[in-house]
Amino acid sequence: SKVSLGAEFAPGKLYGNLFQRMSYRAGAYYAQPYTEVNGKKGCEEYGVSAGFSIPIVNKHNNRSHLHISGQFIHLEPKSSGMISENYLRINIGITFNEGWFTKMKVD
Repeated sequence: SKVSLGAEFAPGKLYGNLFQRMSYRAGAYYAQPYTEVNGKKGCEEYGVSAGFSIPIVNKHNNRSHLHISGQFIHLEPKSSGMISENYLRINIGITFNEGWFTKMKVD
């Protein structure tokens, strides 16, 4: 099982400084394992993440975005002989919402 909670703040301004046009995200989760080691549960997993989205400005529209986020994950073992693990993950992505990806209708 997994429980997650997240939020996004987007000022929604089309004009203004860059920080007013960006959107911000944060989240956290807790997951129980589905694996068993010697009859005991495996590792419990905890994680937090935060990121932001920067609009890519061009002369036609501002619908494409550059997404940057970071995530910290902690795995806590529930059986002896296992080690706890920590991960730091950095993600970078691009969303293209330009007009040239729209399917045109021809009469």
